[in-house]
Amino acid sequence: MRKLYIAKNKYGYYYCKISNQHQKCDLIMSVNLPKGVELAQNYGTFDCEYFVSCYKTKDGDIRPSIVVTKIVGGTAMDVNSNVNPEGAKALTSAYDDYNNATIEEPF
Repeated sequence: MRKLYIAKNKYGYYYCKISNQHQKCDLIMSVNLPKGVELAQNYGTFDCEYFVSCYKTKDGDIRPSIVVTKIVGGTAMDVNSNVNPEGAKALTSAYDDYNNATIEEPF
């Protein structure tokens, strides 16, 4: 399992910020969770299985996206138990989880 920092914006969509400290640049990528699964908190580092895909916007631009296939460890709210059988347990503190995580590139 790899760790992924996921946050929820004010419109209810999930995203991930990818940073390159050497080039001093950032990229915000949308994150798609499995159908019927929501995060227990609005932000945090989660153990997930995921892959990078892309989609076409209404303007015809192609944008990258992270597609999460499974969240492990009970860190998601289980809206549909058939999709995520791990169950739902809320994180005690998203900051504690983030500070104890090792930072990994999503690629």
